[in-house]
Amino acid sequence: MAARNPFQHAAHAQGAKLLSGGDGISDTVNLEVEARALYVGGAGDVRLLTRESDDVVFSAVPAGSILPVYTQRVFSTNTSATLVIALT
Repeated sequence: MAARNPFQHAAHAQGAKLLSGGDGISDTVNLEVEARALYVGGAGDVRLLTRESDDVVFSAVPAGSILPVYTQRVFSTNTSATLVIALT
């Protein structure tokens, strides 16, 4: 019996952009390309604007987490997480 690939139907990220350090994190400007998910490298809160324009805060996100949320903006205000990467 052939080995089954557990990721065969998973969505694959086509690109990634580091948002921490002020580049891409803004209270007024959307991301250049909508993110399909966010990777959070350093623990903290993440405030974002969803595809549907909902303003949401994820509190106490652990380091190494992936937030599977279509995101058009990551706010600088109320985002304390670090090493945030937009997966597109």
